[in-house]
Amino acid sequence: GDDGLSALEEVSAVVTSPGVPAAAPVLNAARERGLPVLGELECAWRMVEAPVIAVTGTNGKTTTTELLGHLLRELGTSTAVVGNVGTAYSSLALPGVDLPEQIVCEVSSFQLEWAPAFAPETAVLLNLGSDHLDRHGTLAEYHRTKLSMFSHQLPGDVAVIPDDVDAATVPGAGVT
Repeated sequence: GDDGLSALEEVSAVVTSPGVPAAAPVLNAARERGLPVLGELECAWRMVEAPVIAVTGTNGKTTTTELLGHLLRELGTSTAVVGNVGTAYSSLALPGVDLPEQIVCEVSSFQLEWAPAFAPETAVLLNLGSDHLDRHGTLAEYHRTKLSMFSHQLPGDVAVIPDDVDAATVPGAGVT
């Protein structure tokens, strides 16, 4: 029942849930005050030091994320499967949690809205269709949000992009 506005007097940053729309009054007020606004994905990525395979796309994210986690575990790699798949990425930052050797993270467009520096070592785009236009407004904005996780990758990082997506339209593609 609280809009969160009064709490802004006592914070130095805001970490938002993916379910909170970008136009929410509390997020607008935070930005107007110059407070950093980060999503749970960005916050967790900054706090948890383990390599990340991030999987996004319109369809197939959960299946692919779970499959990658399974394959890595079968190879003997301690692996955490987190993100939109159900387990919060930030749960790995809790005291006493043993960090895995590898993180596989399912990433939704809602999570990417507030992930300004997120740079997974491996970024996987499965497909780009039409979805969440009620949230993103246009197909172009939805696609831009999905592709944003490639924009901060470094040389040596891996970008996996389907053949039917023009790599020239993917920020940071070709870093490998």
